[in-house]
Amino acid sequence: MAMMLSVATILGAFAAKPTVYFQEFENTAHVKDGWVETVRGAVLEGFHNTNRMVIVDAVTEKSRYEEELRRLQDNLAADDLETAEALKTRGAHVLLNGDVTSVTVPGSRLDGGTMSYDATVTFTLRVVNALDGSLLGTKTFTLPKSAMGISLTSLKGVYETEDAAVQALKGDITKAMKGFVEESFPLVGSVEDIDALSKNGKEVETLYVGLGSEDGLVKGLKLDVKLEQKIGKRTAQKTIGEIEVVEVSGDDIALCKVKKGGVEIKNALDQQQTVLVTSKSKKK
Repeated sequence: MAMMLSVATILGAFAAKPTVYFQEFENTAHVKDGWVETVRGAVLEGFHNTNRMVIVDAVTEKSRYEEELRRLQDNLAADDLETAEALKTRGAHVLLNGDVTSVTVPGSRLDGGTMSYDATVTFTLRVVNALDGSLLGTKTFTLPKSAMGISLTSLKGVYETEDAAVQALKGDITKAMKGFVEESFPLVGSVEDIDALSKNGKEVETLYVGLGSEDGLVKGLKLDVKLEQKIGKRTAQKTIGEIEVVEVSGDDIALCKVKKGGVEIKNALDQQQTVLVTSKSKKK
């Protein structure tokens, strides 16, 4: 089963936009190198499209990071802090590495003798803390998804070569990264100011948050509002409302309307409690 651990805690120690060091992918299945690069390129594009992080590509930076690349494994060993320190000084907060474990490209002959190929890929992504080498999360993907045992890619058209069938996977992989990034790099910001209250003054109707275009915010995006509380030596968060972005006003500021919890949000702010805005919690 795939496992994913939120990295909100580690990312909270840095600026809102973390730097992610994209390593070269492993090829344990010994598939064509070009196919591995196709998968990696689609993953990289998917990450880039979210505008959630600064990406350092190990391939384009290979000469600069040659020694680090030699020493990095699936995730950093606990005693390999020298390599982690080297990456940290270059600004990397998180390492992203992957392993392509399977690419299958079955073919069938159509009427008229033309060959048609279909492709399925399985790969695993790992998120590693560049500061201490700890594994923050991992998830395995098998794409494209199938319906009634029929690959959805095969429904898009006829691919007369194996390479064309593998290339057709790029869109599926890129789209799948949106959810992965949402889980792995959740937004965390603060309520900056109240914009407007209700007529009776008892609830917040609109407010400003300290997140903006640099964090990938767009109009219509919904966020949770959470109350952060200290319980003994622990910190707990309780969801008290929901907001929706109505205007991205700058790199790090956006106007939002309150969808739920206007009274609770006002009470928490009046009491000068810590109120955060985060990515929507995944429903269980």
